[in-house]
Amino acid sequence: MSELSQLRTENNELEKKLTKENSDLITRMYFYLLSSNLKELEVETIRKDLTGMALEAQQREERFSDAVGEDYKQFCDELIASGRTKSIPAKILEVIELCLYAGIVLLIVEMITAGSLDLTSTLTLTPAFFALILFAVICGTIVLWILSRAVWGLPEKDRWKNRCIAGTAAGIILIGIPLFTVILPKTELITIHPWPVLAAAVVLLIAVILVRQRTE
Repeated sequence: MSELSQLRTENNELEKKLTKENSDLITRMYFYLLSSNLKELEVETIRKDLTGMALEAQQREERFSDAVGEDYKQFCDELIASGRTKSIPAKILEVIELCLYAGIVLLIVEMITAGSLDLTSTLTLTPAFFALILFAVICGTIVLWILSRAVWGLPEKDRWKNRCIAGTAAGIILIGIPLFTVILPKTELITIHPWPVLAAAVVLLIAVILVRQRTE
């Protein structure tokens, strides 16, 4: 188990000891930190420190929110400013990982819709397939950022307005995907044997994840 996975597991166990109020606040702070440029290992380290502070506050029968102050966003921004940020190679690996995730999902969908589930079958891909991968990665990243920053994370105010914004963005993605398949040309770009390609993509995805974790 990697250091990141072990720390995440420890944090999940520690969080079970928190009151609902403290758990909710730390969860919101955690998602806000995740949407920043901090390394994942750094975020989990901060999460462990915050959980420790909350547990100590509980033992003293004090509110954890009083310890971090009223402006939770400013508190998190100060943590972000002083924390360790992701390297350029780590960011590149994140993009590759997202593209592989999107590509694998879309390839499976294409295999099902085209009836190419036989091991010996072939599948013809069009420019729309690769455009959809790019579209899904860009829009998915935007939606996740909005969710992490404004809906799951901080601040508390304008929560409903932010949820509407996130819902609208998600709706654009759901509408945009079928539109892409209609608008983009149906020119045959490449014919593949989908199962070997799918297997190779999964192996590559696992390799990218492992390498990215080592760069943390």
